Amino acid sequence: MIINPWGEVVDELAEGQGFVVADLSMAELNRVRESMPVLRHKKL
Repeated sequence: MIINPWGEVVDELAEGQGFVVADLSMAELNRVRESMPVLRHKKL
């Protein structure tokens, strides 16, 4: 099962064993990282 950062299922295996594949958008990844700035909250 592949789930996006918002908890939505992107794809899942119908049944049994196997694998699923999804395309990753680097632009979307960067947008999500900017909207969740947890790394900026890290104290050194």
